[in-house]
Amino acid sequence: MFEQAKNNQASTEAQMQMFTHAMYGVSVIPAQALTKVFNLSEHKKMMDIGGGSGVYAIEAIKENPSMSATVIDLEPACNVANEYIKKFHLQDKIRTEALDFFKQDLPRDCDVALLSHIIHFLDEEKDKILLRKIYHNLPKQNGVVLISEWLLNDEKTGPIPSAMLSLTMIVDQPVGRNYSFAEVSKMLTDVGFTNIERRPLAGPAEVVIGYKK
Repeated sequence: MFEQAKNNQASTEAQMQMFTHAMYGVSVIPAQALTKVFNLSEHKKMMDIGGGSGVYAIEAIKENPSMSATVIDLEPACNVANEYIKKFHLQDKIRTEALDFFKQDLPRDCDVALLSHIIHFLDEEKDKILLRKIYHNLPKQNGVVLISEWLLNDEKTGPIPSAMLSLTMIVDQPVGRNYSFAEVSKMLTDVGFTNIERRPLAGPAEVVIGYKK
């Protein structure tokens, strides 16, 4: 039984690493777009929460070499992120931290928090718990949260890619779905963020921005 459990764990970790590698390719263009639509040069350090391959952190640091970043995820994903970080020779700028961001503390030395395709895996209550935790860990000066998602319209009928992804989440996952800008904005406002705005990235991807008071 112990051996079977070990095999199952190894299989799960291998699947997670395959998924993380695949997501790198899907996310490169939106990650590059983020550096164009939001000025990161005034910030010092990013925490990429659930950062997977680290693609957003990598693109941010490539464009803003004065910054540093921490990619936060489970260990199998961090192992993949370390491969890409090494590939781009950014080991001195980006580190990974394997932790459960619900159960363990987030870094307190970052003025940017990024969530890319994370909130649609959670229900609204869990999202607000995480966003509240992020809010309290960001500095009062210059603290900002960036949420990259495929947003639904207010009627939740489209755009088609966002609606299809949301339907897939509802069918395949016990919780989670895609959210509209109004819903994400309310979550952010409820935990204390202000001046909520949205900007297009690439394809169906958009970024929602919230500022700490």
